[in-house]
Amino acid sequence: MEDYGYLSLNDIGYETITGFKGVNCYHDWRPYYEGSTRTYTDQELEDLKNESVVYNGKQMSKYDAKQTQRKIEKQIRQDKKDIAGLQGILTSNNKDIDLEQVQNNFKLISNNLKQKENILNDFLNQTKLRRDRSREFVNGIDKSLSQKIIQDSKKIEKNKEMLYNSIIPLNKKLGFIDNNGTQAFIPKGTEITNIVEIAGRNSKEFRNANQYVELYGGKLQDWSKKAGKIESDKYIFDIHWVQGKNGVFTGWKIKNKNLKGGI
Repeated sequence: MEDYGYLSLNDIGYETITGFKGVNCYHDWRPYYEGSTRTYTDQELEDLKNESVVYNGKQMSKYDAKQTQRKIEKQIRQDKKDIAGLQGILTSNNKDIDLEQVQNNFKLISNNLKQKENILNDFLNQTKLRRDRSREFVNGIDKSLSQKIIQDSKKIEKNKEMLYNSIIPLNKKLGFIDNNGTQAFIPKGTEITNIVEIAGRNSKEFRNANQYVELYGGKLQDWSKKAGKIESDKYIFDIHWVQGKNGVFTGWKIKNKNLKGGI
């Protein structure tokens, strides 16, 4: 074929990942009859190669912009794969899983996903490139799960807003045995007041911070242990929990329970 001035399928890498019609390749077949008018002149091809876009006030080649888009799309797909895997665990009958840990990771990755989608949208708006949702598609992410991702991402954002609040809602229903020996509960959403940091960035060393870094990411200084009080009609509860700057609140427990008035 080369003797006739044409490239062979091997020359263009057809049926390979990095070749013609492979990953990230937008080229397509078009008929060409020898002697017919070319689609692009040499100058037009050179202009296309040198085409540029602007992002955050800086110029970059259109090729580099598309590579950046592909990188973000890949990150989005990975987050969706992780979410689909966690959803599979949450809907399983496995009694040995740490349910709170899986739920927290689901919320955290959901929030990471929405952040990346926002970054991609902003990037495409500035560079005028086209969004290709087929490159973000992952099996298992249906409409119902997409709604759950949105809601859990909002929960993480709300937690971030409450990091330094003096009053926050309890994020988990907590059980206890009352003074009559009966099982009782503090409902989720109950108001926690008198919040103080007992270990972490602004107080004594939080020795277990590395455990939460391994589970949910961040740095050691991003994690702190908190304490607050919940008051019911009959009891005053001391509540402890751990929170991270990434919006994960976990490790909820009742540290002490006292009757009002010391009776």
